[in-house]
Amino acid sequence: MIKKMLYDTVYILPVVMAMLTWYLTDRRDGNVYFQAGIISFAVTATGILLLHLKAEGKIILSGILISSVVAVFFICPEELRERLLTENIDVLICICIAAAAFSITRLLISFSAGRIILGCMIISLLAAALIMKISPDKLVVALMLGSVFCVVADEIQIRWKKTGDTGHKDHLVAISPFIILFALGIVFVPNSDKPYDWGFVKRIVASAAEQIDKIEKKLAKGSGKGYGDAFIGFSEEPGFGAELKPNDHPVLEVGYGANVPFAVYLYGKSFDSFTGREWAKTYTEENVDRELDTLELVYGVSLDPEADPNEYFRTADLRIKLQDDAPEYIFAPDKIVKLTSADKNLSISETGSDLHYDRTDEGISYSLRYCYINNNSPSFVKLVTDERSDDEAVWNSVAEQYGVSENAAYRYESYLEYRERMESVYLPETKVSERMEALLADLMEGADNDMEKLRRIEGLLSSMEYSMSPGAMPPDIDTAEEFLDHLIFEKKTGYCVYYATAFVLLARYEGIPARYVQGFMVIPEKYKTVEVTGNSAHAWPECYISGIGWVAFEPTPGYKVSRYWQSADDTDIAELDSVSFNYTVSEDSVSSDVADESDGGGKKDNRSLLFYAAVIAVITVIVTLLLMIVILLIRRLQYLLMNDEKKFVTMFGRNMNLLHILGLDMESGETIEEFMHRAEKVTPTELLGFIPGYEEYLYKGAVPGQEAVECMHKANIELRAHINTLGIKKRLRLFWTMF
Repeated sequence: MIKKMLYDTVYILPVVMAMLTWYLTDRRDGNVYFQAGIISFAVTATGILLLHLKAEGKIILSGILISSVVAVFFICPEELRERLLTENIDVLICICIAAAAFSITRLLISFSAGRIILGCMIISLLAAALIMKISPDKLVVALMLGSVFCVVADEIQIRWKKTGDTGHKDHLVAISPFIILFALGIVFVPNSDKPYDWGFVKRIVASAAEQIDKIEKKLAKGSGKGYGDAFIGFSEEPGFGAELKPNDHPVLEVGYGANVPFAVYLYGKSFDSFTGREWAKTYTEENVDRELDTLELVYGVSLDPEADPNEYFRTADLRIKLQDDAPEYIFAPDKIVKLTSADKNLSISETGSDLHYDRTDEGISYSLRYCYINNNSPSFVKLVTDERSDDEAVWNSVAEQYGVSENAAYRYESYLEYRERMESVYLPETKVSERMEALLADLMEGADNDMEKLRRIEGLLSSMEYSMSPGAMPPDIDTAEEFLDHLIFEKKTGYCVYYATAFVLLARYEGIPARYVQGFMVIPEKYKTVEVTGNSAHAWPECYISGIGWVAFEPTPGYKVSRYWQSADDTDIAELDSVSFNYTVSEDSVSSDVADESDGGGKKDNRSLLFYAAVIAVITVIVTLLLMIVILLIRRLQYLLMNDEKKFVTMFGRNMNLLHILGLDMESGETIEEFMHRAEKVTPTELLGFIPGYEEYLYKGAVPGQEAVECMHKANIELRAHINTLGIKKRLRLFWTMF
């Protein structure tokens, strides 16, 4: 059995560890090998034991696993369970990946054709990574090539005509140390500083890509602005297409934690100037607008000393991975609290409120924490509409609270300059036609604050029709007034670009700074990672409200969702303590900061975790002991219910297992008498007295009686006593034979 277990391990463990290492190197830094190794060994060992243990051992091991899981879900409080799931989601994913790799590999190595398929799959995977410019860790390549060598060695052993021990499993186990040395050689051989550039292949691919890009741009723009078809997706030069075509090309992945809103708007690029047919960006100053926007929200709430911040905003964590060909923008919600990445080569800059990064050959990953506001609640509307006076002391207090008071970019004077800048850039003079002016006069009748005006504009536009095929824009439209009249009075249909544009123009006419934003709108799934394609690209308007900052609105028909909570009664609200307003590259992940929140909550949770871990461990030990006792009682009961002949045969088998512990096994073709004579040379003769009785039963047909059974039982007791004198290793093997 040991050799069978080693054979499975030689095949399965490298594949499992390769898959986990590959997965983790894209998402974490530091200790990746250790994490992958621990999970790989744990899952592989558990799976192999479940495959090869006797029925009793399988029951005990299954009981341990089941009792541990049940204890976690029924002993731990809900808050602790949620935190465990949130902070260890990668561990759960790794366990699932390891279990899948174990199952598939074990199935394939059980027959010759499957082993060949496994080798071909590994080679194909490495070849695909090479073609797609995916760079797996060197250890991943070494492990995979080691698995391929196992397949080759196995198949050669099976097909090679030879005499002697022809077992291919024993052969592979015997040569496995050399395969391990081969894999280690790959790991420790230094890489070349200049990898082979595949120049001729790159030239062919670049030429083809250039042609495809030209064709796509031609299809997207058509023969003139506002005439051609457009593919759904993020665009740096937004215009109006006659028809939108689906685009399911993956752009990014978003992973969610516990606290998530009903919809997440991932800001990519904003625009400030509308020409009548398309948007342009003229504001490109390098500032810290995104950080000031977040601080302004906290400042605005802090102006009311009795206000509960949890009633107005919450925080949530996201993990985002951009694909290799994603636009060079950091897609993130507006009010970022903290943005970190394990990629030390990632360089992020901010121009005109947009976050950019330097393009690399691979996609980038980052984590962030951000605020989302409760702009559906009456209390938030009241906060926005109430007359409040600025207070420099409150701003300084907020800046000091978040550790930026010494930075000139975050001082009170800088904040006032930022506010003036937002109103200057995003509130240009906007004209409308006379009939639009009359419509707005009726629409705004009785609206006594900006929020009410914005809600009425949102309601007007969202009551229209959504269409991905609105038709071409008439060629004579080239001003904002003409666009608004065409959409609202004539067409009354369009997609997000149309309605976001109209909202911004109407808000500006009402004297409210507004901007047009393009990015992605995604519906989150708690504790899950969602793939975002071009079909999730979206455009929406944002309005600047002094003392609150930028607030997103949704005028597109069919997109309106109840995005935020309606009360502050919930208890699982993240707070904004100990955060840093910067976009620096850091090894600290956002999710790891959740335990460090205010009021010393992290330390309390850690103590709770240790306590419940101890409780679960005790429960698991108790369940294990109970299962062992139950199994031994069942086996004892089964033995007592046997007749003398079955007891005799059963006890002989147990005695032979004890001789196996002593290193004595019957060889192929050896008779029982020959085995006994060979065993007498290394084992006391009195311990072998049970063998002649079994030989007589086997060859002479003698029916064993009570005396023969007692002889077998006595031999069993003496063998056990003898083994117990041979050291701890033999005693452990003796215990193992029970299960």
